Amino acid sequence: MVFNPTGEPFQLELTLTGDTLAGAWHSANPAWYTYEIYEREHSIRQDHWGGCVRHNILYRTAFNADGECCADKYVTENHALMMYAPLLEADASAHRHGGAGASKQPFV
Repeated sequence: MVFNPTGEPFQLELTLTGDTLAGAWHSANPAWYTYEIYEREHSIRQDHWGGCVRHNILYRTAFNADGECCADKYVTENHALMMYAPLLEADASAHRHGGAGASKQPFV
């Protein structure tokens, strides 16, 4: 769910190109700030039970109208159970033939 406390109307536009998901917010009025979301401390670990877990921390940087950084803020932390083996090499023959054995690659 998206919460908009500003009182200004916003529209979210999403575009999927290949493996890349991009988004943009649009409004009738110019924004006071622009934002960049980025991750820190990304890791993939194999836990004691044998499965893999992806960890990362997301931060948001705010920039004013002059492009100056005015805030760098913690957003959230992820701990996601991976449903595939990300640390194994892909089966090259499956990729060439589009077979069911093709390995899945994580979106990063």
